[in-house]
Amino acid sequence: MVKICLSLFGALALTAGVACAQSGTPTIVVDQFTAKTGVDWPYDFKLLQTEMVEKIKKKAGDKAMIVAAAAPTASDKIYKLDGEITRMFQRNDLDGHSGGVSSNTDVVSVHYWLTDPSGKKVFDTSSTYDTLATASYSDAVFGTSGPMARDLESDIVGKINGAKIY
Repeated sequence: MVKICLSLFGALALTAGVACAQSGTPTIVVDQFTAKTGVDWPYDFKLLQTEMVEKIKKKAGDKAMIVAAAAPTASDKIYKLDGEITRMFQRNDLDGHSGGVSSNTDVVSVHYWLTDPSGKKVFDTSSTYDTLATASYSDAVFGTSGPMARDLESDIVGKINGAKIY
């Protein structure tokens, strides 16, 4: 039963991708981000990808087809969003004014870019996010996309809207 549902869902997604490609609507493929060699990333890249797809879909509406994998279509309007975590460390912020209470902050640097169908970069940018950590670095909460995910997703949506590809 599960295999039938997954097959049906896949066929519907492929049909929707073909319909968008034929109508001239651009398709944005959100690839799974990676970590630069030597950067320890304790969070779930697949979940980050899924969340980005959903957020971009909400913001793009029917102006673009947003997918996690490219359907084999004849579209010449397939854009590709890629990214890499270039740096991550945890900083302990000791607040002496509040009786020595400390908190951990994840500092994450991300390089991300959108390429057009010819491979030319539409935008190429890097951002650094300081966010309150969910736990100590050695105890990072696995199964989450990381505390900076919402900020990153919002920045990406802004860049895509500013790129005027639709």
